Amino acid sequence: DDFTDCTATMLHSARAAGTTVKMVAMVTSAVGDASRRLLGSVGASVVEVPTVANPNNIVIFPSFTDNYTILRIWQLNEIPGLPQFSKAVYLDGDMLVLQSLDPLCALPELSAAQDLGADRSWSTTAPEFNAGLMVFKPSLEMFDFMTQNAGAVPSASGGVQPLLRAVFTDWTRLDHLQDNVNAHAY
Repeated sequence: DDFTDCTATMLHSARAAGTTVKMVAMVTSAVGDASRRLLGSVGASVVEVPTVANPNNIVIFPSFTDNYTILRIWQLNEIPGLPQFSKAVYLDGDMLVLQSLDPLCALPELSAAQDLGADRSWSTTAPEFNAGLMVFKPSLEMFDFMTQNAGAVPSASGGVQPLLRAVFTDWTRLDHLQDNVNAHAY
């Protein structure tokens, strides 16, 4: 329930910016009825999904406890009552949408914004993406692959991004001036 107001604002901003595609809010059993009604009132189909256990021994942020549940987005086409999606756009609930998301649906999997805030002093990889904005193709096979291999990819923070970056090494970089998930405007 902690992110409900943020998520409702993000959904409202997406519609206000001209987004016309179907919006789905995946929630866990921890999200109450009032929060679900609020998300539905701003145009989202609200569906409950089971949590995915975090395979890491160390989880430094309480919000990372269930963050592997993001992998459920690859099961989008398995949810009864929803249409089949050839592609979808995932957004973290704490984002503000300033332009239509519709054009993102034409981009390849996996398209994402570069993580401009990542500390690369320890990294030996190319620039990394931020999983807060991703264009992906729902796929039960991909979900199964990631959940079966999640424990093999270490995460110092307990976050899911190292797994996603290990799986999607060949990703399409969104224009960071247009699709920036790291803006810190006050």
